[in-house]
Amino acid sequence: MTKNSFTPFKITSKDGTKLHGNYLKPSESPVAILYFVHGLGSHSGRFLQSTCLFADKNIASIGIDLRGNGLSEGQRGHINVLSEYMEDIDACIEYSHRFISPDIPKIIMGNSMGGAVALNYALSSSTPFIGIIMAAPWLQLTKPIGWLKYSTMAILSKIMPRFTFSSKVRPPQTLEDNEKPADYEEDELIHKIISSRLFMIIDRLGKHILHQIDCFTPTLILHSTNDPVTAYKASEQLCKKHELTTQLITLDLFTHEVPFEEDNKVSIEVEKFIDKLLSNYGKFQD
Repeated sequence: MTKNSFTPFKITSKDGTKLHGNYLKPSESPVAILYFVHGLGSHSGRFLQSTCLFADKNIASIGIDLRGNGLSEGQRGHINVLSEYMEDIDACIEYSHRFISPDIPKIIMGNSMGGAVALNYALSSSTPFIGIIMAAPWLQLTKPIGWLKYSTMAILSKIMPRFTFSSKVRPPQTLEDNEKPADYEEDELIHKIISSRLFMIIDRLGKHILHQIDCFTPTLILHSTNDPVTAYKASEQLCKKHELTTQLITLDLFTHEVPFEEDNKVSIEVEKFIDKLLSNYGKFQD
């Protein structure tokens, strides 16, 4: 794997919110660009290992810290409306055109909450994507909250939308390693809170994706059957509904974080998916 490092940048979203991001451009002319959308409480800097693997394949990568996360402005774990995240991604894509041709193939990849956000963006924006990748997407929670708490959250989202509570974000854990990784625990940019408004927005987005959207873009989902946070069965439901365009890679790990490492099952399946996307894109162009 080639040694690479991010290039940080700063941009401004449509409403004036200042955003921080990182990009990695391969040494040779890129054949595609991958847009990363991080999960709740995370940030774009945590994709470095993944982007290095893509850079070896001449794929550029870019991601931003969504508002309220990482080094970007905004209340931690809060947005007013979903369109704010959509506009943050708009700004990221516009910035990428400064160093990458807007005509090269685009792929979007999201983790957890970012998976749902990425899918919604790809299917609702005017930006053409040749593929979508979701890792443990938040479509439903593995353990849904009780009716009383849910009703309280719904009310708070209207009268006290900025009210926050613990998101109980868990660090990566597997059967082989039950200790919390030091880099996760020591990452000061990670937060573990979510507002009542953001919770309801993502909860409703998951329902919308499962029951109302039509997905015609090739999509890869990677999810563990034992995910303690987001429901594997929801990913399975989405794939059954869109079996012609959506592929589910089942992982047998006791983890929410999808481990993306060189030559592991995740990286191999993602590379195969991207290779197929680019091959089909090339045939279409011919």
